[in-house]
Amino acid sequence: MDILTDVLTQAEIDLLELNDPVIGKAKLGQKVKNMQNTVNASFNVAFIAADDAVTTSDDRNVAGLSSAYTLLVDLRAKYIAHCAMGAGTHTTVDVVNNAPVAIASSSLASMKTAANDLKAKYNAHDTETGVYHPAAGTDHQVTSADATTLASLIILLNELSGDLTDHMADAVAHAGADVTNVVEAAAAANGNACTIPAVGVAVNDLIQWAVISGGSGAKTGVSAVAGTDIITITMSAPPVSDTIVSYSVFRK
Repeated sequence: MDILTDVLTQAEIDLLELNDPVIGKAKLGQKVKNMQNTVNASFNVAFIAADDAVTTSDDRNVAGLSSAYTLLVDLRAKYIAHCAMGAGTHTTVDVVNNAPVAIASSSLASMKTAANDLKAKYNAHDTETGVYHPAAGTDHQVTSADATTLASLIILLNELSGDLTDHMADAVAHAGADVTNVVEAAAAANGNACTIPAVGVAVNDLIQWAVISGGSGAKTGVSAVAGTDIITITMSAPPVSDTIVSYSVFRK
């Protein structure tokens, strides 16, 4: 770009010289050069990463992972507290099924392990009669399959939430319904954003992207935001495992 002719008109140059005669043509030239350097710098970008066809994953849904973690933490805490209730609710405290494995992290792998163990411990507690429960109540067993994906984890947790709530409210199985340990977390659900792994990408990088195929259902792209080694894309509907996008990442 020749900023002298492309940015400043001759009349503007003459006006600058007239209003600031002290600087002279040499200094005016330096001013123009500085302006040109500034403009050029604004277009100085480095290429970081690209993929011409990457398929999104159900297991990387942002809202799905977040809401599943929130619900799992609440369910585990309320279940443990319920098992610890003795006289007035149970005949005695359940010390056998009261310790589901800890949630090691918010990763999908950790949540699946913790949720599947919580399901097993809860089901054993639910069907017990004579030691902890004074009488046989209604069957509130979790029948959903063990979690192997985010989608199946969400199904499992949402059923567990309902079954645990119904179990605690069962005044036949208990001396009195457990109204203390109410499940407060909302149902887990996927949202419209998911992450894509992208090594080398950093916060504030610039992203150019496109939806190659919306997959199941009509979907359009809304936004793409760079994070540390990831790109978070938001679409008009939840991305599924057959949505295909392309992207290029640049850094100023």
